[in-house]
Amino acid sequence: MGINNKTGTYEFGADLVRITALFLVFWLHYFLKTGFYSYEAKNIWSFLAVMFRPVANCCVPLFCILTGYLKSRKNWTAQYYISIIPIAVSWLAISILEQIFKYYYLHEEVSFGSWLWDYFSFSQVNYSWYIGMYTGLFFLSPILNHLWTSCCSRQHKGILATILAVTMLPPSLNSILSAFGLSANLIPAYFTPAYFTAYYFVGCWIRTYRPIIRRWIIAALVMMITAMLAVINILTRSYSAQYYTGYDAEWNNIIIALLAALIFIFLYHTDTKSVLADSVIYGYTAFKYTGLMYLLVGAVSTLAVYAVSFITGFCIHFLTSFFIKKTGFRI
Repeated sequence: MGINNKTGTYEFGADLVRITALFLVFWLHYFLKTGFYSYEAKNIWSFLAVMFRPVANCCVPLFCILTGYLKSRKNWTAQYYISIIPIAVSWLAISILEQIFKYYYLHEEVSFGSWLWDYFSFSQVNYSWYIGMYTGLFFLSPILNHLWTSCCSRQHKGILATILAVTMLPPSLNSILSAFGLSANLIPAYFTPAYFTAYYFVGCWIRTYRPIIRRWIIAALVMMITAMLAVINILTRSYSAQYYTGYDAEWNNIIIALLAALIFIFLYHTDTKSVLADSVIYGYTAFKYTGLMYLLVGAVSTLAVYAVSFITGFCIHFLTSFFIKKTGFRI
C-alpha cells in the first residue's frame, strides 16, 4: 500500500496511481488482443483510439515512477533486502498458476526441468520481463537513493536531465527521423535499456519537491499531447495504413515519460476527503484482502497482478470478442 516512509502515514494517492496503472495495463493489452495495430484509420473512432493509445502506454512508466516515489527513502539494510522474499514467493505462485493455465487451456506441455529453468531466467510467464526489471530496480534502489540524497537541489535537476538525455532522448529523436524515412540510428542510444532508472528518479523528484499542478491544466496538456501524437501518427503514414508504432511505442520515449509524469502528478496528491475517494479506497482494500486474485496469487501487490495479466488478457479478449460478435460494434 502507499505508505509514506518518512511519516508512516497512508497516502491514498499512491494507491490511486497503482490502480490507474493496473487499469492501463489491461487497456494496453486490449489494443494488442483486438487487432488494433492492423486496423485502418478511417473514422473518428480510429483517431480517438490512436489518440488514447499513448495514455495506455503509460502503465509501466507509472509503476516505475511509483517505485521511485515510495522507495526513495530506502537504505542499505538487511531488512530491506530480505523484503524481496514475498516477491519471490509471488513469482513462484504466478509461474505455477500460468503453467496450469497453459497446460489445460492452451494445451502446452513443458517438462519440470524446462519450467525450473524458465523460472530462474525470468521467462516462464509471458510478462516476466517486468519481474526481472523490477527485481533489478529493487536491488539498485538503495544505490540510486544514496546518489539522490547526497546531492542538492541544483544537482537533482542535473541528475534528472542527464538520465533522461542519455536513456530517452536518443531513441525519441531516432524514432522521429525513422518516421520520415531517415536513418533510425543517427544518434547513439547505448544506454536506452536503463530507461527505468530515469522513471525511478522522476519518482524521487516528485517525492522530494511534491509539485502540484492544477488538474485542468494537466488534463488539457495530456489531451493536447495525445492529439498531436495522433495527428503525427496519421501524417507519417499513408492514409488508411496500419498504425505506426515508432515514436510512442516504447517506454524509453521522452513523450511517454512526460505523459506518465503528468498523470502521476494529477493523481498522487489525491486525498480521501470526498465520498467517491472513500468508496474507491474501501473497495480497493476489500479487493486486495478478499479478492480472488489475492487467494490465487498469494500477494497483495499489483506487481503480482501485472505478472498474471497474461491470463486476464485472454479473459478480456474473450469478453471483447463476444461483445463484438453480439453487437457488431467495431472501431
